Amino acid sequence: MDINKLLEKYMAGETTLEEEKFLLDNASNPEQDMAAWFKYAKHKKRQPTPNLGEKIWATISKKTLRFKIGMFAAAASILLLAFFSLQNLKQEKLAYKEKEATLKEALAMLSVPKIKPAAASIIYEDDLVIIYTSPK
Repeated sequence: MDINKLLEKYMAGETTLEEEKFLLDNASNPEQDMAAWFKYAKHKKRQPTPNLGEKIWATISKKTLRFKIGMFAAAASILLLAFFSLQNLKQEKLAYKEKEATLKEALAMLSVPKIKPAAASIIYEDDLVIIYTSPK
């Protein structure tokens, strides 16, 4: 490989990883302008930490688990809210039925005098009061 052509490709940003590795390994020639840069890059190149992939997957699975737990908690909250809303509606319905039954019971306790219409005549009639007379 011609190092000058590789250097031109490197400066243009068109080299592959293999070509860059070749340049880093063969940059010991002092007549090259980029030799110092390649030596520096070779010494400062960092290796990925061991088990990096496993650490990344562990982090992703933790986040996925947190997301699932959050969704479960939200669903449980919605179910509880729906349950208590339905219970409240049932209680209101029962309260209405209880009021209706109490009213019917109270009306049944009242004694309404049954007056024969032929024998009684109306003297005064208002929205609230009706006065009858009876022949005695």
